[in-house]
Amino acid sequence: VCFFDEEEMRLLHELAGDIAFALDHIEKANKVDYLAYYDQLTGLANRSLFLERLSQIVHATRIAGDEIALVLADVERFRTVNDSLGRQAGDSLLEQVAERLARGADAGKLARISGDVFAIVLQGAKGRSGAERKIEGVWRDVFGEPFPIGKSDIRVSAKAGVALFPGDGADAEALLRNAEAALRLAKETGERHVFHAPEMTEKSAEILTLETKLRRALEN
Repeated sequence: VCFFDEEEMRLLHELAGDIAFALDHIEKANKVDYLAYYDQLTGLANRSLFLERLSQIVHATRIAGDEIALVLADVERFRTVNDSLGRQAGDSLLEQVAERLARGADAGKLARISGDVFAIVLQGAKGRSGAERKIEGVWRDVFGEPFPIGKSDIRVSAKAGVALFPGDGADAEALLRNAEAALRLAKETGERHVFHAPEMTEKSAEILTLETKLRRALEN
């Protein structure tokens, strides 16, 4: 027995269509929001969301009078894995690195900020020696065992650039910028961990000024 007449059924069908459209719109909007703040491959925060979270962490750390270390980890041999075994293998490696990082750290203090670079906030790092001990512990947990990629077990490690708060930056952007400068030096020198030093920022400024002058010279 049908409890609705023809007109009521037509209205119900229209209402169902409107609800389906609204749900689809909400799903798409949620997906756009997700992609704006999270890395699609690993599910970790991307650079934008991480900067927001880092700002909150810095603010709380300043109030507490504590110290933190911002560590940027650049996965070694990632390009080799990508080129020799394929992009799927490279993606698998990054996913496994993210999973191992998440086992020992709060997800709110982790991010994938670029291709093969992960950001990690280590709280309670008392100076360089304290930060180094914490970094060594993370490296053992994440890179101590090989990564199963296809039929192979691959061993990789990472270079690290480190900036300490409050000494190496008064806010999140300065801290991230200085950690990136330290990471660049680690990759240039081959050192495992490089801590930020003021001369790195000065050198970066000099390089930027030189690049600007060269660009203007070419234009002229």
